[in-house]
Amino acid sequence: MSTQSSEIENWLQTRPKWLQDAARRILQNGQLGKKDEEELVAFCKAEVGIIDPAYKDLKPVSISKGALGGSQNQSTLRLVEISELKGVNALQPRTPLEFGDTPLTIVYGQNGSGKSGYVRVLKHACGARRPGVLHGNIFATAPSQQSCKFKCVIGGAPQDFDWAPSKGTVEELKAIQIYDTDCAHVYISEENEVAYEPNLLRLFTILTDLCVLVNNRLESEIKAKLTKKPAFPIELQTSKAASWYAKLSHNSTTQELQEKCAWTDELSAELEKLNKRLAETKPVQKAIDLRKRKTQLLVFYNELDQWNDKLSDSHCLACLAARDEAMSKRHAAEVDAHKVFADAPLSGVGTESWKLLWEQARAYSETEAYKGIPFPNTAEDAQCVLCQQPLEVDARNRFKSFESFVKGGLETQAAEAAERAKTLFESLRGIGSDDLKLRMDSVSVVEDSERSVIEVFCSELDRRMSALVSVKDVTGLPPAPVMNRIKFLSERALQLEQQALAFDEDAKGENRPVLDSQRKELEAQKWLSQQLASIELEIDRLREVQKLEEARKLTSTQALSTKKSTLADELITSAYVNRFQTELAALSAPHIQVRLVKTRAEKGHVYHQIILHNSKKTVPTSEILSEGEFRIVSLAAFLADVEAREDKGPLVFDDPISSLDQVFEEATVERLVELSKTRQLIVFTHRLSLMTLLEEMAEKASVDVGIVSLRIENWGIGEPSETPIHAKKPRAALNDLIDRLQRAQKVSVQSSAEYEIYAKAICSDFRIIIERLIENDLLSDVVQRFRRSIITKNKIHELSKITATDCQYFDDLMTKYSKYEHSQPAEAPVSLPQPEELEKDIKKALAWVDEFKKR
Repeated sequence: MSTQSSEIENWLQTRPKWLQDAARRILQNGQLGKKDEEELVAFCKAEVGIIDPAYKDLKPVSISKGALGGSQNQSTLRLVEISELKGVNALQPRTPLEFGDTPLTIVYGQNGSGKSGYVRVLKHACGARRPGVLHGNIFATAPSQQSCKFKCVIGGAPQDFDWAPSKGTVEELKAIQIYDTDCAHVYISEENEVAYEPNLLRLFTILTDLCVLVNNRLESEIKAKLTKKPAFPIELQTSKAASWYAKLSHNSTTQELQEKCAWTDELSAELEKLNKRLAETKPVQKAIDLRKRKTQLLVFYNELDQWNDKLSDSHCLACLAARDEAMSKRHAAEVDAHKVFADAPLSGVGTESWKLLWEQARAYSETEAYKGIPFPNTAEDAQCVLCQQPLEVDARNRFKSFESFVKGGLETQAAEAAERAKTLFESLRGIGSDDLKLRMDSVSVVEDSERSVIEVFCSELDRRMSALVSVKDVTGLPPAPVMNRIKFLSERALQLEQQALAFDEDAKGENRPVLDSQRKELEAQKWLSQQLASIELEIDRLREVQKLEEARKLTSTQALSTKKSTLADELITSAYVNRFQTELAALSAPHIQVRLVKTRAEKGHVYHQIILHNSKKTVPTSEILSEGEFRIVSLAAFLADVEAREDKGPLVFDDPISSLDQVFEEATVERLVELSKTRQLIVFTHRLSLMTLLEEMAEKASVDVGIVSLRIENWGIGEPSETPIHAKKPRAALNDLIDRLQRAQKVSVQSSAEYEIYAKAICSDFRIIIERLIENDLLSDVVQRFRRSIITKNKIHELSKITATDCQYFDDLMTKYSKYEHSQPAEAPVSLPQPEELEKDIKKALAWVDEFKKR
């Protein structure tokens, strides 16, 4: 056993016993079941003295020496098929999507053929990060329930899983790792906990999650233990007994209970004596308090009465009349001004700005220019106080008419009427401006029914005041509230005065406060004696809660987090960072300035993040990288994360080369093929170039490839079908044509027109296969479409086998079968070949393939 494992075993021996037992179970079984969780909760409680009868015979067992030296066996998982898919997007396949038994499976389909729908289902079932929303068919009138079935092989044994979103993640499928665009954003834009953990760290992760679970269970038990302690009487709250009662705790002793809750005949007699003495008088202070409340209540009532009076019909009528009078006189003054100033040489005479200028001219004339002479001075030698030019006859006359207007009756009356209206309306300001609820609280109006009456009363006042501004006459106002509805305020004030008078009469004796305090203490002790059983139950509850709190302390994750963080630096962080740099290099991207760093450890989880290297500013990585760099860096992080997993679960990629250039694309394909040597690899794509590259590099690496095609049918999308003819090897494609030709021969007997449909399709596909034969066999795969490179190594010498006969043979075939791809001349159409001719040409092509390979 390593020194590290031995050190951790010794460290675990210092942990709570229940946690030691949990570690033993995890090391033995790899995980914890529901029964384990229940027993471990019981062990944790028992460690602080809370014994569960159901588990009293069980005892925690620590890990045995050397338990950390071994490794856990990981079962291999292979995804076989997805079937019976319902309710997901527009997917409605009638046949299962089978992934075959090859190391590498390519699921090819055009855009919209259902690839992403299958990936989304896998993400939800496998517990992928950012699984997104699993929508149904939004175009269907009656969407069906979402479900499907997964067929797998785990440890060599077939297993089926019926899945629905309500079931959540399938534990057995968590080994499947999925990479798509959402996953790329997770690795670049967020902190991530490494998916792979060595067994030692996995132990700490499970223990940490268990501590959180047990802590939550204990916390729920504490919350369920609700207090049933009776409320102490309000009138006795100031007693010492009330203070003791409020401080009841798990430390309260039996002796305290006997002292505080004792009640004897002597104490009863003493209480009776005090009550008789106190019943003869009432405290003076009470009378003072009552009168203070009465005064506050009357002030509040009178304010409401005054507000109501200010908004009476007579006051409102006066306000409206003053407003109308001001408007009328202002109109008359404006008409008069128009007459006076109609012939003025300049416009605007008589306006407010003009009046202001006139009044300033008056002040200047009477105090500076012409002291002692009434304004305006229109003597023959007088000058204009504004322009200081001699006044002509017309100017003197205008001065006189202007002054006559300003001091005239209509203008003065209009100003006076406006001031009266302003004064009346301003007198209404402040009505209801105080906080009504606070006012009611201050005068001890606490009954909801009474508060509601006052609120309605004030709201009616407010509506009436608000309406006064816009109505034409009082008939348009909301009705005024009725004062009788709040008369109970004045009646209560009267009652308070009567009570105060009674207290004045009864109050006497200076030692009354002392006697009253003694009476309260005895009343409180009597009440405690009556509640003795409830108090004992409360103390028992507090002791149980205290024990549960002590148990919760045994679930602290701090020590586990600290220990795991230290181990992670040794076991994960450096290794993970190195793998990331290795993957960047393998993907031809070592030049990209990014680094993977550990950011923090929290509750037993260690997080990492990709940051920009040598950056002079703190900028999010996703905002700097190009789309291609973003994709290749996220791929490197994903592969570094999952590559070290011991279970070697399947990897699923959804269009992994999106946004990549040729260099990155080829490096990625080469890396994927390498991965398929040690685990199942499934690639969903719509790109023929990716499929071609994968096939080519897989062939070079001696890795078998399976191709599944998805197509769109009239009943839905995502229907698995045969591999497209352009994706098959030429010889396999020719054999498929033979099978199709046999079906065409049967049709030709019944209908020549229907045969032509079959024959036209066979001829078209035959021409495609001829091109593939030239590319793949005749030219020995030296040059291929969708591939940048020309491969000569171990291939170019094959070109020497080509003869003139071969060239003529393919030239004739291309000429013959190209005719059927073009429109035919109306006068001399080319007839489709008969079944026998087609069969002869196809079999001849097969024979050529066999013969050419033997040369």
